[in-house]
Formats: sequence, structure tokens, C-alpha cells
Amino acid sequence: RAFCLKLLSLFRIDGVPANEVITEGQMLIFAALVLRKSNRINILTSTQYGKSLIVALACLVLSCIDGELICIPAPSQDKARIIMRYYLEHMGDHPIFYTQLEKGVLIDRLLMETSKDRMRLKNRGGVFILSVEAKNSQKGFAAAMGEGAKIVIQDESALIPDDIESTIFRMIAGKKDAMYVKIGNPFYRNHFYKSFVDPNYLQIFIDFKQGLKEGRYDYDFIEEARKKPNFDILFACQ
Repeated sequence: RAFCLKLLSLFRIDGVPANEVITEGQMLIFAALVLRKSNRINILTSTQYGKSLIVALACLVLSCIDGELICIPAPSQDKARIIMRYYLEHMGDHPIFYTQLEKGVLIDRLLMETSKDRMRLKNRGGVFILSVEAKNSQKGFAAAMGEGAKIVIQDESALIPDDIESTIFRMIAGKKDAMYVKIGNPFYRNHFYKSFVDPNYLQIFIDFKQGLKEGRYDYDFIEEARKKPNFDILFACQ
């Protein structure tokens, strides 16, 4: 815990050191990734919990400090860019991160490059996003084929069909100590559900009750959300 808080102190969230505002559930996510607590991790949280931001901060540590190359597949280009946007936004938080930028790459310019899908660093680490076009199986297959990474973090994993997920999984083939991570909400009983009940996966489960306790939501909002469709899915009710 002390080690993770030290790493988080390198970041700023709304101008405040991240170690001062991180919640307990967010700490679990961050620690699981940066400490590589398992080679298989399944993260299921309620919506708008802040998981994308925390995953992006973990990716900065893994790429800039550990020199790892990370792939972030997602069901669409827009969703794939969410974590990348946070990654670029916080690259300038500390010299330990931005000094790994290749010569001539400026922080201010990075923040304007909202369409950037690949970042390579001087230490050979970096991040690249992959839109697997979940609505088009042929394009999804083509997107994942030929790519590879030691760390793969699927965002909105449940929205990626089983057949396309199988091509993403092959990206870690032959990579020693590869880490395969799935993040999402339980929209379908597909591969994401199978990982959720698989004992080989480290499970991080954060529901709306924990979100209430940590101040991510207020009670009135949750009571209003209960009346709308998909409450159980979006707010991670078991």
C-alpha cells in the first residue's frame, strides 16, 4: 500500500496529488496492475467509477518506469481512446514520465492529438490502442491479427464478441509472464462472464454500494437510477 501511494503521489487529479484522493476500490485496481498481482485479472465495477483514469495511471507506471508495451483493445475507436486520453493527459504530471518521450515530442502537442492511437517511448515501452470493431467480425479479426503485446488490457470487454476476443487473447502468445486484463460491465454472458467465474482470474468487483461508501455517488442519484433500465448491469449488482 505504501509503495502504491508513493507512485500515486507522482500524479495530479484536478490539481490534487492522486494519493490524497484515490478511493479504496481504485487503489485495488491500481495495485493489481502495477504490482502484477496476477497474470489474469478481471475488473468489474459500477459505471462512472473512475476505472479508466486509474487504469491509465497504472499504464504510465508500467510503460514509463517498467518499460512495458501495453495494448488496449476496445469494441470501438471512441471507447479505445478513453484510456489513451487519460494517459496522454497525465504524461506531464512528473519528469519520470515525460522524460521518456522521444526527442521532439512536446507535452502540449500531445494533449491536442486526441486521435493518437500509439505512443512509443525511449525505453521501448509504450501504449497502443486497438479498435476491434465489435459490430464487424471481419474487421475485428483483421485488427487484432499481426499485433502482439506482453500486457493486454481490454476495455469494455463484455462488448467484445467471443470470436474476436479469441484473436485478442492470441496477442500474448509466446510472451513470458504476460498479463491479460478484462475491464467492464456484465452486459452479456460471454467470455467476460466466464472470466468472472474463473478461479484463475484475480477478481476485482466494485458495486454501487462501495461507490456510495466512497463518495462516487450519492443516495438520491442511486434511487433515481434504480427506476431506469439496466440498473443491475450498469451498477454491478450481483
